[in-house]
Amino acid sequence: MTLEQAKQESGYSYSAIQKMLSNGTIPNVGKKGAPRMRRGDLPKKPNGCCEPSKGEPDLAELVLAKAL
Repeated sequence: MTLEQAKQESGYSYSAIQKMLSNGTIPNVGKKGAPRMRRGDLPKKPNGCCEPSKGEPDLAELVLAKAL
């Protein structure tokens, strides 16, 4: 996947992923100047975009509660 795709999937910023590629934390399976990474090598940011923070209600639960 590209850096932009990795950014969307992992929750890390574009520059953070670039740094991980350059220091070898994530192996570059692409070419120099056109880096690519495997989805399985990509770290997930803790408390990423898909989990509500503690104390915050889940948006889906709020929508369902209003619909009933």
